[in-house]
Amino acid sequence: MELLTKGEGLQFLQDILGIPISEVPNLSDKSVSAETKLSFLETLLRAFLAHVPFQSIYLMSHDINNRRRPTWDEIKRDILSGRGGLCYSVNAFMYALLASLELNAGMTFCTFNTGANCPDNHLLVLLHDLVAPGSLHLVDVGLGYFVPHALSLDFTNESQEYTDSFMTYKLCKESESVIYFMKKVPVDTPPPASSDRDVEPPKVLQEILHTSEGNKQNDARSQTIQTADTDPTNNENQTQKVVLNGAHNNKIIQHFTWLKLYFFNPLISHKKLEPFFPCFDYCFTDFTKLSTHTSPRAMFWPNGKFVCLVNSRLIQEKEEGKLTKTNIIETVVKVNPLVSRQNNSHPTKVAENKAPRTHSDDSKNTLNETPEEIPSADTKNEHGNHSEDQNKHNIPEFEPLVQAYEKYFPTLPTQMVRAALRNWTVTGTICPVPQHLA
Repeated sequence: MELLTKGEGLQFLQDILGIPISEVPNLSDKSVSAETKLSFLETLLRAFLAHVPFQSIYLMSHDINNRRRPTWDEIKRDILSGRGGLCYSVNAFMYALLASLELNAGMTFCTFNTGANCPDNHLLVLLHDLVAPGSLHLVDVGLGYFVPHALSLDFTNESQEYTDSFMTYKLCKESESVIYFMKKVPVDTPPPASSDRDVEPPKVLQEILHTSEGNKQNDARSQTIQTADTDPTNNENQTQKVVLNGAHNNKIIQHFTWLKLYFFNPLISHKKLEPFFPCFDYCFTDFTKLSTHTSPRAMFWPNGKFVCLVNSRLIQEKEEGKLTKTNIIETVVKVNPLVSRQNNSHPTKVAENKAPRTHSDDSKNTLNETPEEIPSADTKNEHGNHSEDQNKHNIPEFEPLVQAYEKYFPTLPTQMVRAALRNWTVTGTICPVPQHLA
């Protein structure tokens, strides 16, 4: 049974993504060129990332001990309404959408390097035979980064480098069954905690940043003008020369490295969601495994520029590649309550997490006084829920943040946003957020 009909897919392209049905090529027609297919897919992916938010609000709006994997009907409802969702939802829908357009699509397991022992916590879309028989491409609109291309996997060791929005990235092949998605970061960027699959440290790129002679502009974004010839199979350091337009004449040496974000097996390709149920049941019910359980966020890329609400911050890409971060409400470090696990094992104590506070809380700062324990299953309260009085006591004034969601993400129901923020006060932010969101 198909997850999405061709009519539903075409209607979604037109109504939600703004792509007229008349401009959709027949992707299954062998006479359609590879360039036409890749160009249309980039248009589709850019529009999807601009209109469908990657967000944790829906998940966090549910009580922490009653969370579960969304059903396909719920995924379909949320994407068709423009609400979006997490990687499982948006990439599963993208698979169904591409399949409805008669592309040979599949889905594979992926392990995102969160630092937690949580394998197969990400879902990817694969496109078979897109540009030629036997060709293979990757699509990922659920990464939380801007990847508006169908990325070719038909390389020997490393793919080309891509730069989109604020990220430079590439793919590296360890073996026929293991491919890594790598992000370029400064050497001093803290890596995620050790995951269940450690690999050899990635090679370091040394970039020499010069100032340009002649006309200088105060533009902090570097532009590559010369790249040394390198052998992708060579593990020695590579050197790139980059011009940085600026006001200083001193030579600056800056080191970069490639940080692995995730790995996946391109040889696995499923056309049904059922094989993914067990691993995502785990991800959606164990709140310690994903940062999106305890970090309210929503993000998208209108006109290819990043806009994000995460925890108490607004992050915007006002200039290409540069992020501006603004605190909407203040945050305060507090000792978090004991949070019971669903398996009734010993509670996990989470200390020094950030919960929100506004200026109006300064005169009556009750958040820091007495850590509160979420009622266990044998109490009079429903498991994991606060009474009305407890909620009044613990919820700070969220109005500026709620209004920000209404402004930037109007498809997210306000009551859902309020519920997610209320649940955030119960846990604080347990898992570290990605560096660019911190």
